[in-house]
Amino acid sequence: EGSGVYNLYGVMVESDDHYWAYMRPEMEGDQGQWYRFDDRESATCAMSNATAIDASFGGEEWLCVNYLYGPSAVLTRPKESRACLLVYLKESAMEILLHEPRLPKLSKEFQSSTLSREVQQ
Repeated sequence: EGSGVYNLYGVMVESDDHYWAYMRPEMEGDQGQWYRFDDRESATCAMSNATAIDASFGGEEWLCVNYLYGPSAVLTRPKESRACLLVYLKESAMEILLHEPRLPKLSKEFQSSTLSREVQQ
């Protein structure tokens, strides 16, 4: 149902024994601000689309260009980090999935039992 278009919403990245995630909580088509969530850092930091995507790809990274051997003599090494999980959201379902959460409705029996326990303490 709806379009078959999916947008990248989150990326989990692995580097040896350490993991972190990039997420775009405010989707604006294929745009939106990426945020890095890292268990080793107490703060969440915003980053550009290019930085989040480039940091998630495996492959190789350039160390330097050795001009003595010509412009094609590039020294590289394998990247230490790579994406291990991608989270996509179906474009036609994004409005339902990304709405503000509401507090659950509690039954009157649950509310009264909770209130009576609080009064007894």
